[in-house]
Amino acid sequence: MRHNHSDQKLKIADLNERVVHEILEVISDGIWDWNANNGFVYRNRGWYEMLGYPAHAFENTVHTWEKIIHPDDFERVMFQFDAYINQQAERYQIEYRCRTHDGDYIWIEDRGKVIERNSDGTVSRMIGAHRNIHDRKNRLEKLELKNKTLEALVEERTTELRESNFQLQQQLDIKKILSETDVLTSAANRYLLEKVLKHEYNRAKRFCQPLSLLSLDLDNFKSINDKYGHLVGDLTLTHTVDVIRNSIREIDVLGRWGGR
Repeated sequence: MRHNHSDQKLKIADLNERVVHEILEVISDGIWDWNANNGFVYRNRGWYEMLGYPAHAFENTVHTWEKIIHPDDFERVMFQFDAYINQQAERYQIEYRCRTHDGDYIWIEDRGKVIERNSDGTVSRMIGAHRNIHDRKNRLEKLELKNKTLEALVEERTTELRESNFQLQQQLDIKKILSETDVLTSAANRYLLEKVLKHEYNRAKRFCQPLSLLSLDLDNFKSINDKYGHLVGDLTLTHTVDVIRNSIREIDVLGRWGGR
């Protein structure tokens, strides 16, 4: 009686297994069921159709799976798979490329779960599913390419704006220098002198500090212009300014107040 009872349990288990596999045959996702103890791997019709192969065209072993993984993804997939079945990772979920019937590769998402383990902790049975994510992956790659292109354009435009701002600042600096500098002698002009004098006067008054102002005039300068011409007069002015500039401190301001 005990023997008959055991046989009946085996028949029921076998029947249930076949019923489950029949159900899996009508599911569109790629379902796989790995019996690690005997090496048998069941793959449903959807698994083959996803990759363009005739139903159940391959051997029902793990070697079939290994052969269709893209070479560039293989080590990464195996690392993740080993980590999960050896209980070093909480779950098995990974995206990689699989070879199709026409030789191309499509992106799939592979998820799996160990549902039975042997007494020594090794895997007894594991089930999982492949899902076609190729279109989503392509859209993401196109979006990333657009983003990179946009970033490159923004960087290029930023560089152009930075260069334009630099040139504009140079022009402003030059204009500022020209607006505050005597053209002939390169000393401060009357505009800058008045601004500096006002600032220094207020500063000296605020902090009760002394302020010195030295005004110089060239004797008979008009006679030099009249007798030797304006070119000699200009040279006289520039030479005088150079002599004074070499004799004052860096904090001192040298300027030309009048045109004569």
